[in-house]
Amino acid sequence: MPGGAVPGGDRHEGPDRELAEDDRHRQGRRQDEDALRAEGAPGARVGVGGELEAAEGRAAGAGRAPGGGVPAGDRPSGVWRRRRPAPPPDDEAAFGEFCPFVARWGKVLNPAFARIADFRKKERCAYEAGTIARTVLPGMFLRGKSRNRMDSDRNSRGYAESVLRISGQGLSEWPGGEPFHAPSGQTCCRLLRRVPSSCLLDALHGMASAVVRGKFPDAARHRGRFLPAFDATRQEGVWRVGGAKRAGIRYQLEAKPPGPGGIALSLGSRTAKQYLDENGKIDCGLTGFKILAGRIKGRFPRLPVCAVGGALYACRPVMRVCEDYGRKHILTFKKGRTPAAHAEAGSLTGLEPGNAGGMTVRTKDGGRETAGGLAWAREVTLGEGKGEVPFNVVRCAERAKGDGVSRPGVRRERINDKPPHRGSFAANLDVRDAESASDAVACGRLRRNIENNFRVEKADYGFGPEHVFCNHRRCSRNFYILMQLANNLWQLFKAGCLPGLSAAPRNVAQHHWANLIAEMLKSVGIKRPMDAMPGTCAEWTCDRQRRARHDIAG
Repeated sequence: MPGGAVPGGDRHEGPDRELAEDDRHRQGRRQDEDALRAEGAPGARVGVGGELEAAEGRAAGAGRAPGGGVPAGDRPSGVWRRRRPAPPPDDEAAFGEFCPFVARWGKVLNPAFARIADFRKKERCAYEAGTIARTVLPGMFLRGKSRNRMDSDRNSRGYAESVLRISGQGLSEWPGGEPFHAPSGQTCCRLLRRVPSSCLLDALHGMASAVVRGKFPDAARHRGRFLPAFDATRQEGVWRVGGAKRAGIRYQLEAKPPGPGGIALSLGSRTAKQYLDENGKIDCGLTGFKILAGRIKGRFPRLPVCAVGGALYACRPVMRVCEDYGRKHILTFKKGRTPAAHAEAGSLTGLEPGNAGGMTVRTKDGGRETAGGLAWAREVTLGEGKGEVPFNVVRCAERAKGDGVSRPGVRRERINDKPPHRGSFAANLDVRDAESASDAVACGRLRRNIENNFRVEKADYGFGPEHVFCNHRRCSRNFYILMQLANNLWQLFKAGCLPGLSAAPRNVAQHHWANLIAEMLKSVGIKRPMDAMPGTCAEWTCDRQRRARHDIAG
């Protein structure tokens, strides 16, 4: 073994991190000393490395190549050589979709922001209170994950004019001789520290009401009931102040009904207090559920709801709250949460031979196909005496697809190496046959939408959860509500506007579309009031061409 090499590891990982003696003048095990890969082969790789190797090979070792060999990088052109690259993303089309989209939702959100009380001296302020609060929305919509990134564009004339028009503040009221600029992050913090969170929650509830009236999430209904998924997520860490030994963590409990395409829109939000013990998140999640369920009941009294939650919420207090409000529930049922009820469900599942069947899933054409097996038990109970809560339990075992064997060089999706789903769900729905049990399982598994939505929010190019915008409790809470509003707007924009723009360019990330719109806002900006904005991208394009011809003629 060469000196300095590590057995079973990389031969270049020595104590002095130096190449071994037999490798200092050669490329590992390659025996050619003149080039990286002088003797090209028909199966040689291409790309940047291939081009370098091919150039080196032609210069030093092409004469020694075998007669049938082809130098690397000199493959004969095939069908893929004649393919044309996809066109780049159309930033003007994206901006054309963005302007009418913002104008339509501004009619819903701006009235709620206009009701924010202004405690400042108006004669000394250039912005209205609603404009300051509304400024955070475009910043988070365009992936401004911190106050510093939002402030980097505030002095751009096009961006500042656009923010003022989006917020509904007229440019005619701007102080004369003062250059246009948007509110800074510090100005937003000073206002949001004193603004009650109920004002911003009114905007969130108003948006949810508009979405419900528009029947957007109807594709994810179960027997006419909406399916809000409840889950708590980490909002941010709390800075150590006042000599505290330990910094706390702020949690937020969200209710997000899933919609088509895997989206999950925020229907309500509640701060969940954390207790400094091992079960802090469990306690705050259950307490927050009671309050959030009451708020949704008061805000949407006639809305039929079926709550979907994880194993944390499969307990008697949550089920009792659902019964008191006349709600249904589908909750993940695990042994570790309620051992006695789980054992009772296991004993009742095999008693009646008719309580079993095949699990079916709905296909795109409206039919059903078999995907596994089912078994269910009725009248499982939690609690004793007057606090006893009955419910049904459905167990599913999904059938594995593919052979489940991973192979080197084969993509995971092609062989479906993902293990099949096996789990149990507790529901107070009427489970009478295999079809109704399959629907209960499908609704319970929709909870993954809220988990995926949290992952998107916390991604590197997400909206900024877990970032401390302000250590003040109320201000931080208001920033989080505005973030959920921006997330809702982006999901609606992605579902309604981006599919038409993503047809020609392939593999364009969402944050890239946000960057394109941000650049257009800074370079072009919104030059017309929101009430005079065309309704569609086609109308916007025609109007822009007409105004361009008018400017040329003038």
